[in-house]
Amino acid sequence: MRPHLARAYTRETSVLIYNREVLERAFFAVLIGRFLIALAASFVTVRAFGRPIASILLRVAAQELSGAWHRHVNLPTRAQQLRALDEAVARDR
Repeated sequence: MRPHLARAYTRETSVLIYNREVLERAFFAVLIGRFLIALAASFVTVRAFGRPIASILLRVAAQELSGAWHRHVNLPTRAQQLRALDEAVARDR
């Protein structure tokens, strides 16, 4: 018999009793795995549809607003935010 499983027999049915530590590790492994898959899918989606979204926003909104909305939809990284802030400060000088 496997060490993490034990069988409890009754007259009507047999029930598997699982070790709590094994279930906790499996739960967290599945949770982390699903998070990583969702993160990868989001990244691929943003990369694949970045330009079409930008072109749609240019048609729907004014040019100043479409750029801001495109940055908002793409959820820029902190480095991209700092670079944009530096560019804005340099333009204002």
